Amino acid sequence: MKAKELSVLLLEDNSSWLGIGKRAIEEEGIKIYNTAKNESQALNHLKAKKYDLLICDTMQGDSYPMGPNVAREAKKAQTPVVVALSSSPLNKKLWEGLADYFFIKDEFYSNRDLKKVLKEKFGIKK
Repeated sequence: MKAKELSVLLLEDNSSWLGIGKRAIEEEGIKIYNTAKNESQALNHLKAKKYDLLICDTMQGDSYPMGPNVAREAKKAQTPVVVALSSSPLNKKLWEGLADYFFIKDEFYSNRDLKKVLKEKFGIKK
């Protein structure tokens, strides 16, 4: 599979992180992606389309868990790969069994962990 053939859903409530996420996705050559700023939007996207990859923020604002419901629905819809992103490693336990990967958000984007996921799960090397 080529990066331009992947379909990705990015769930992120923070506009700054959403912009960073979009740039990272585009830099990898991914052309087909949608974004959602909340669970409701993400669930609507999942009902309308099949995705290869869900990249999901774990917290809405500072305290409300976001994404586990979306991850469960993505798995039901047979989205093969779910990546959870958090500002804190403390959120990892909430995602056990739901996410294929769990990364600290700033490390994911700065260290290019997206490349690792694309290579390991889809065989894409750039």
